[in-house]
Amino acid sequence: MPLEEFDIWVKSIGERLLKMRIAKNLTAKKVSETTGLTIKNIQRIEEGSSGGIRLYEALKLGELYGKSIAEIAESPIDKDEAIDIAVNALKSFSPELREHHSLILKLVQHQLEFSKRYKEKSIDPFAKK
Repeated sequence: MPLEEFDIWVKSIGERLLKMRIAKNLTAKKVSETTGLTIKNIQRIEEGSSGGIRLYEALKLGELYGKSIAEIAESPIDKDEAIDIAVNALKSFSPELREHHSLILKLVQHQLEFSKRYKEKSIDPFAKK
Protein backbone atom coordinates (compact mmCIF):
# COMPACT_ATOMS: atom_id res chain seq x y z
CA MET A 1 0.00 0.00 0.00
CA PRO A 2 1.48 3.35 -1.00
CA LEU A 3 2.06 5.88 1.76
CA GLU A 4 -0.77 8.09 0.44
CA GLU A 5 -3.28 5.23 0.80
CA PHE A 6 -1.91 4.49 4.27
CA ASP A 7 -2.53 8.13 5.30
CA ILE A 8 -6.11 7.86 4.01
CA TRP A 9 -6.58 4.69 6.06
CA VAL A 10 -5.24 6.39 9.22
CA LYS A 11 -7.65 9.29 8.63
CA SER A 12 -10.54 6.81 8.22
CA ILE A 13 -9.71 5.34 11.66
CA GLY A 14 -10.13 8.81 13.16
CA GLU A 15 -13.41 9.34 11.35
CA ARG A 16 -14.68 5.96 12.58
CA LEU A 17 -13.72 6.79 16.17
CA LEU A 18 -15.46 10.16 15.93
CA LYS A 19 -18.63 8.41 14.72
CA MET A 20 -18.36 5.94 17.61
CA ARG A 21 -18.04 8.80 20.10
CA ILE A 22 -21.02 10.62 18.63
CA ALA A 23 -23.08 7.41 18.57
CA LYS A 24 -22.39 7.02 22.31
CA ASN A 25 -23.36 10.68 22.78
CA LEU A 26 -20.03 11.46 24.45
CA THR A 27 -18.06 14.69 24.42
CA ALA A 28 -14.31 14.70 23.91
CA LYS A 29 -14.08 15.91 27.51
CA LYS A 30 -16.03 12.88 28.79
CA VAL A 31 -13.88 10.51 26.69
CA SER A 32 -10.80 12.20 28.14
CA GLU A 33 -12.06 11.80 31.70
CA THR A 34 -12.97 8.14 31.13
CA THR A 35 -9.85 7.03 29.25
CA GLY A 36 -7.18 9.32 30.66
CA LEU A 37 -6.28 10.52 27.15
CA THR A 38 -5.97 14.26 26.70
CA ILE A 39 -8.61 16.14 24.74
CA LYS A 40 -5.82 17.25 22.40
CA ASN A 41 -4.89 13.61 21.68
CA ILE A 42 -8.52 12.63 21.13
CA GLN A 43 -8.91 15.48 18.64
CA ARG A 44 -5.62 14.52 16.93
CA ILE A 45 -6.81 10.93 16.56
CA GLU A 46 -10.28 11.85 15.33
CA GLU A 47 -8.84 14.30 12.80
CA GLY A 48 -6.45 11.64 11.53
CA SER A 49 -3.53 13.98 12.08
CA SER A 50 0.07 12.93 11.71
CA GLY A 51 1.22 10.29 14.10
CA GLY A 52 -1.96 8.26 13.75
CA ILE A 53 -3.19 6.35 16.75
CA ARG A 54 -0.98 4.61 19.27
CA LEU A 55 -1.70 1.08 20.45
CA TYR A 56 -2.55 2.10 24.03
CA GLU A 57 -4.91 4.79 22.69
CA ALA A 58 -6.69 2.26 20.49
CA LEU A 59 -7.00 -0.11 23.44
CA LYS A 60 -8.47 2.57 25.72
CA LEU A 61 -10.91 3.87 23.10
CA GLY A 62 -11.84 0.34 22.06
CA GLU A 63 -12.68 -0.54 25.63
CA LEU A 64 -14.84 2.56 26.00
CA TYR A 65 -16.67 1.98 22.71
CA GLY A 66 -16.89 -1.80 23.09
CA LYS A 67 -14.75 -2.45 19.99
CA SER A 68 -11.63 -4.50 19.32
CA ILE A 69 -8.57 -2.98 17.67
CA ALA A 70 -9.41 -4.91 14.52
CA GLU A 71 -12.88 -3.35 14.45
CA ILE A 72 -11.45 0.12 14.97
CA ALA A 73 -8.87 -0.36 12.23
CA GLU A 74 -11.06 -2.08 9.62
CA SER A 75 -7.92 -2.43 7.56
CA PRO A 76 -8.30 -2.22 3.78
CA ILE A 77 -5.07 -4.19 3.54
CA ASP A 78 -4.30 -7.71 4.57
CA LYS A 79 -2.26 -8.61 7.62
CA ASP A 80 0.95 -9.38 5.75
CA GLU A 81 0.88 -6.08 3.87
CA ALA A 82 0.23 -4.16 7.11
CA ILE A 83 3.18 -5.89 8.75
CA ASP A 84 5.42 -5.11 5.75
CA ILE A 85 4.50 -1.43 5.99
CA ALA A 86 5.23 -1.40 9.72
CA VAL A 87 8.57 -3.21 9.27
CA ASN A 88 9.64 -0.75 6.57
CA ALA A 89 8.70 2.15 8.85
CA LEU A 90 10.73 0.60 11.68
CA LYS A 91 13.85 0.58 9.50
CA SER A 92 13.87 4.38 9.50
CA PHE A 93 13.86 4.63 13.31
CA SER A 94 16.90 4.94 15.55
CA PRO A 95 18.06 1.65 17.15
CA GLU A 96 16.45 2.59 20.49
CA LEU A 97 13.09 3.41 18.91
CA ARG A 98 13.33 0.38 16.64
CA GLU A 99 13.60 -1.94 19.65
CA HIS A 100 10.64 -0.28 21.40
CA HIS A 101 8.42 -0.26 18.31
CA SER A 102 9.28 -3.83 17.29
CA LEU A 103 7.67 -4.96 20.55
CA ILE A 104 4.54 -2.98 19.65
CA LEU A 105 4.59 -4.56 16.18
CA LYS A 106 4.65 -8.03 17.77
CA LEU A 107 1.65 -7.07 19.91
CA VAL A 108 -0.23 -5.86 16.83
CA GLN A 109 0.59 -9.09 14.98
CA HIS A 110 -0.74 -11.07 17.93
CA GLN A 111 -3.91 -8.94 18.06
CA LEU A 112 -4.55 -9.43 14.34
CA GLU A 113 -4.18 -13.19 14.62
CA PHE A 114 -6.29 -13.31 17.77
CA SER A 115 -9.06 -11.22 16.20
CA LYS A 116 -9.02 -13.29 13.01
CA ARG A 117 -9.43 -16.57 14.93
CA TYR A 118 -12.36 -15.28 16.95
CA LYS A 119 -13.99 -13.54 13.99
CA GLU A 120 -14.00 -16.87 12.13
CA LYS A 121 -15.87 -18.36 15.10
CA SER A 122 -18.21 -15.32 15.34
CA ILE A 123 -17.05 -14.66 18.89
CA ASP A 124 -15.91 -11.26 20.08
CA PRO A 125 -13.44 -11.78 22.94
CA PHE A 126 -13.50 -8.06 23.66
CA ALA A 127 -17.26 -7.68 23.99
CA LYS A 128 -18.48 -6.45 27.33
CA LYS A 129 -20.08 -9.22 29.36
